[in-house]
Amino acid sequence: MSNNLVKSIHLSSKSVSVVLSVIDNQISVTYWGACISNIDHYDAESLFIDSFQFNDLDEPINSGFWRENSRGWPGTPALMGHQNGEYFSTLFRVSNIEHRNNSAVFTAIDELAQLTVKVRFELQSSGILLVDNEITNLGATNYTLNSLSTWLPLPNRAQELISFTGRWVKERQMQRNPIAVGVFARESREGRTGHDGSIAILATTKGADFQTGEVWSCALAWSGNSRHQIEKLATGFQSIGAEELLLPGEIILSAGQTYQAPQTIFGYSNIGIDGISNQHYSWLRTRNNHPTKRKQRPVTLNVWEAVYFDHNLNKLRELAEIAESIGVERFVLDDGWFNLRRNDFAGLGDWWVDTKVWPEGLGPLIDLVKARGMEFGLWFEPEMVNPDSDLYRNHPDWILQVGNRTPPLQRHQLVLNLANQEVFDYLFEKMNYLLSEYQIDYIKWDHNRVLIEPGYANNAVVNLQTKNYYRLVDK
Repeated sequence: MSNNLVKSIHLSSKSVSVVLSVIDNQISVTYWGACISNIDHYDAESLFIDSFQFNDLDEPINSGFWRENSRGWPGTPALMGHQNGEYFSTLFRVSNIEHRNNSAVFTAIDELAQLTVKVRFELQSSGILLVDNEITNLGATNYTLNSLSTWLPLPNRAQELISFTGRWVKERQMQRNPIAVGVFARESREGRTGHDGSIAILATTKGADFQTGEVWSCALAWSGNSRHQIEKLATGFQSIGAEELLLPGEIILSAGQTYQAPQTIFGYSNIGIDGISNQHYSWLRTRNNHPTKRKQRPVTLNVWEAVYFDHNLNKLRELAEIAESIGVERFVLDDGWFNLRRNDFAGLGDWWVDTKVWPEGLGPLIDLVKARGMEFGLWFEPEMVNPDSDLYRNHPDWILQVGNRTPPLQRHQLVLNLANQEVFDYLFEKMNYLLSEYQIDYIKWDHNRVLIEPGYANNAVVNLQTKNYYRLVDK
């Protein structure tokens, strides 16, 4: 086994170590866990805790990062796809390695299928491991991508898993199960994060709780469809991973085109679930764009339950006075300020101030809020549209749909198609005007319903819908 070891790379923080090896031209994660002070003091083979598996083949197999059937891997592969039904199985060989500080990038090629993959590992000082995964089609034939998942191995002492579920007013409910042979998956097909969306999946030693035991976590940095999973083979090998859940035909790579999978976030703690939480908080707060880099998060008052759709300047003035007296720093005007919005049956999509309710616009309210030293925030739900709206009457084809079918209403809403550039431009124009016209410091951006038949020109577009939401926020 040692003779096949071409290169090992040790990424380490104060609490976590990750050892990446190239064995038989295949990437392997040969260690992921508590910090190893000096890898040279360890027997290299002892780190291959789950890299080689014994089964009915004549030789033990190297599961590798790509989990390829061509190498004898019997479980879920990392990559699934085909070229018009051909080259469903791949055999990637490492062609390039880049290692700098606490990051490593591996490139591998399958010359037969004319595909190249690249994976980047970066271990943060907090102990969080970020993994970026991509595939490029080098051939002339289109490649239909079914899934591209990112997995790390789990030691056998990980015996239980924790996932999350929930519903309205009862979100983020933990559920614990034993890790059994097979695949445990938590899927989100709503096209968004939500009450039942799995924020992460955890593997733990038996009985681990918030402050004791070992915990391995996996989360996907993505708000579209997702799958978080733990797999255990009959041989005992087990692993944890995540992926964007792609709908049929959603990603077809033409010649030279690349699919960049959402970043996968892994954590390890030997002080319970709280250790995983602390790692994530520490990592997020080191980002240059984290709000606390600029200032402490302001104390916020949202006036929704105080007024609902009954917008009245005098009542809102009284609320602003009370808010100032108790130390509120941000005053948010919620739903009900725009065209026709006297209830939740109408108006979504018509993003201009209703002059019947606000004859002088929002300026007088904003001025009195600012005069009391508070920021002003405004509510939007840009992706949604009511059938009773000027927008829908003028552009009924701007919704997500398949054929001419109108999806079922939820909260009296349909979903606008952000994959359509006209829709994107319309929303940007309306929001940009309001943000330019008024001194608005903060947006409350709602997304109150799931995507049903998320199609554009009869093709699935959750991936594009999600990316264009990010693009709209950025712009």
